[in-house]
Amino acid sequence: MHDEGESTYFLDQLCTIAVCGLIGFTAVSLYMKGWLSSRFQLIERFHIPVLVAGIALLVLIVLRGIAVWRLAGQTRGIAQPPEEDHHGHDHAHGHDHAHSHAHAHAHAEPKKAMEDHGHAHGDGGHDHGWSPWQYAILIIPAVLYFLDLPRDGYNQTRLDADLRYVELDPGIKSQRIALAGVAGGMILPSFQKSGRINLRFSELAAHAATKRSREALEGYTVVLEGYFKTIPGKENEFQLFRVKVNCCGTDSITLQSRIIAPPKFLREMKYMDWVKIEGELSFQKIAGSNDWMPVIQIPDDGTIQKLTAPSDPNKDV
Repeated sequence: MHDEGESTYFLDQLCTIAVCGLIGFTAVSLYMKGWLSSRFQLIERFHIPVLVAGIALLVLIVLRGIAVWRLAGQTRGIAQPPEEDHHGHDHAHGHDHAHSHAHAHAHAEPKKAMEDHGHAHGDGGHDHGWSPWQYAILIIPAVLYFLDLPRDGYNQTRLDADLRYVELDPGIKSQRIALAGVAGGMILPSFQKSGRINLRFSELAAHAATKRSREALEGYTVVLEGYFKTIPGKENEFQLFRVKVNCCGTDSITLQSRIIAPPKFLREMKYMDWVKIEGELSFQKIAGSNDWMPVIQIPDDGTIQKLTAPSDPNKDV
């Protein structure tokens, strides 16, 4: 029974070493292949810690493997029966009973120590029993890696949900246009602001959240870069968006702006093209919500530039 417990203990140790080795190998491989960024959307400052953790885990399993190998060797030595004396010496001689008694105890000590080790674990409720289910859970990251999962890019289902079309209530600019029509077109120029501002999506979203910022930026010409997405059924509108990753893909958010442009520009673009636009900024409230969306109108004589997407799409969002 004791031998069976030892076998189970060593089987458990070997499985643990194998699983931890796979996890360490997976961590190092994810870093080397660049999948931490492209597939898991993990921000760059966590890439080196993942690599270091993978290497440390591989070093630890090598050390643990050596320790288990040595322990197994000691256990085999204890389990071997004492060799018979072929030189005619009789251990059962009766001249010194105390010597025989001590000799027996000396041989029994290592084995007794192993038994005491097992009893101590048993008394403490610790069981060396082999539990395959725990390895099935730990091995999941490695299995996904060898199955080539997840695929590159942001989850498309989630992205489609984030970019679903929403109706916008008329914003300040629409009110100005209506007022300008009543006043004979004289009031509109007084609301337009001179100047050209380069903005990031995170900055634009922050300005859209406060009334003071919306009023301050309303009417400025802004320059913005992002991914292109058409709006079904709209000939002169499209969405420009970026994905902001705070830590990894799980906590990422999609930032977007509604773009109004001449139809000729839309015919030249396709989904996920990286484009640079320039136009007049306004803000419109999302219907049925307290949130506001930035809206940029590109004039007829304006341009949309198709550029090469950045190597790190999570940078400077």
